[in-house]
Amino acid sequence: MSLHEQLKEKKKRGELSAADLTEEVLKTLFWDEELITKQIGDLFDLKHTQVRSLIAKYDLQLYNKRSLDLASMFSKVAAASELKGRMESRLEQNVSMVNVIISCARCGHAVVLNEDEGKKSFVGSKLNDDGNFSLFIATEESIDPEVTEEFVESLSSAKDTNELKEILEKDIPDNVDFDSRLDQIMIKCTGCGDYLDLVGFYE
Repeated sequence: MSLHEQLKEKKKRGELSAADLTEEVLKTLFWDEELITKQIGDLFDLKHTQVRSLIAKYDLQLYNKRSLDLASMFSKVAAASELKGRMESRLEQNVSMVNVIISCARCGHAVVLNEDEGKKSFVGSKLNDDGNFSLFIATEESIDPEVTEEFVESLSSAKDTNELKEILEKDIPDNVDFDSRLDQIMIKCTGCGDYLDLVGFYE
């Protein structure tokens, strides 16, 4: 049975008092059994501030693992709540039915891509104005030449550079198949450097 359980049984019998909270008992409850100050205070009918004063008196580190975990959890909850509030506020101002939200869970940064005009959102200007995200685009190009004999003959018969340029501008589209496809969009958080690659647009 843990010391905490033993002391609870002792309290039920009416045998527990604040005097029983010695340095050794406090160390065991706070560090080994990872009780928070409120639990210790409730057990000995003390305010949690009184427990914290005893921790300071006995020169113990003020936070144990559990209290640090709780503090971290509350911090994350508060950050998520703040982000949710900002998103709701921004979305209330948008008339577009479709919005894209880019956010970084680590930094709490967020930007909403909503309609600017005619169902279009100017992504570059929005990200530049926001300053918390950068955008990188990669394309994949392919060239498939299907050169005809007539095209080759016309090139060989060109009298000067100007005539050659005219032939190329006029006949290249019919003799070379050029294809450019979107390959990847990388969205990077400028705060922490984390990023997300958007791929598979044609799958």
